[in-house]
Amino acid sequence: MAIRKTRAKKLQKTIFIVITVLLSIGLVIPLLGIFSNQGQVPNGITDNDADKKTPQEKMAELEGKKKESPGDTKILLKLAEAYLSAGKVDQAIKEYEQVLALEPENVQVRLSLANIYYLIDKYDLAAGQLEELLKQNPQDKNARYLYGLVLAEGKGDYAGGIREMEKFIELAPAGPGVENAKQKISEWRAKIKE
Repeated sequence: MAIRKTRAKKLQKTIFIVITVLLSIGLVIPLLGIFSNQGQVPNGITDNDADKKTPQEKMAELEGKKKESPGDTKILLKLAEAYLSAGKVDQAIKEYEQVLALEPENVQVRLSLANIYYLIDKYDLAAGQLEELLKQNPQDKNARYLYGLVLAEGKGDYAGGIREMEKFIELAPAGPGVENAKQKISEWRAKIKE
């Protein structure tokens, strides 16, 4: 029974990672399109050139561009995504942290960083990022949802997790995450009673 729960939790975490990466990429790529010039993405990399390069070549090129423009957050974000895609989580975290040092109000980066910390079991760091996000915007439903997961599943604070999920449901009364949030609340209430 315990092994089945552990496998289910790992599967759930894996699915969550995949969805998060896809969402992050899905949010960043349209933003890059805003800054593009007829078939080019920022920093002179054409779409055709990017398709032909290996992940290592892309990372090397982005690392070179970072040396030329160390404060360019667009380059840092692309490099962080490249590292994540290559499974270099620690390096991705460093790039995201550099972006936050330059843009402390960047909600999406802070949320991405909190998500990564949650997924690699660094719950205190995830909670710190989410607390900062919620100071900036207490109505951020995505931060509320993730904070609920961090508190309950990461730190064992089921009551805190329930509070955050209830706030999430208030902010997002309908949608795909609401049913999942309600299910989590039921599970966590049962754990409190045990």
